[in-house]
Amino acid sequence: MGRMEKIPPPVLKENEDEYLEELTKISEVEKHFARNKSNQDEIRIIRDENSGADLPEIKPDSYWDKFFISSVTGFAIPFFIWISLYLSLGEPC
Repeated sequence: MGRMEKIPPPVLKENEDEYLEELTKISEVEKHFARNKSNQDEIRIIRDENSGADLPEIKPDSYWDKFFISSVTGFAIPFFIWISLYLSLGEPC
């Protein structure tokens, strides 16, 4: 079943008032956003004081240690899987 899209009626003399009313609503909203545009450019970061209490502080030295360990582990696990498959199944064709 296809999507049901609402197609507005054509602008005729009978529904001209509804169309103009809708256009005035749209223009009012556009004016409101144009006046308050300075508020849209501002980004605020709100931090709860209690939210970060459980997180440990990462020191620069420990970051490289963790990176090295994860890199070695990420390479070693697939390598050992490949070696075990090579030893059990033999050389691939």
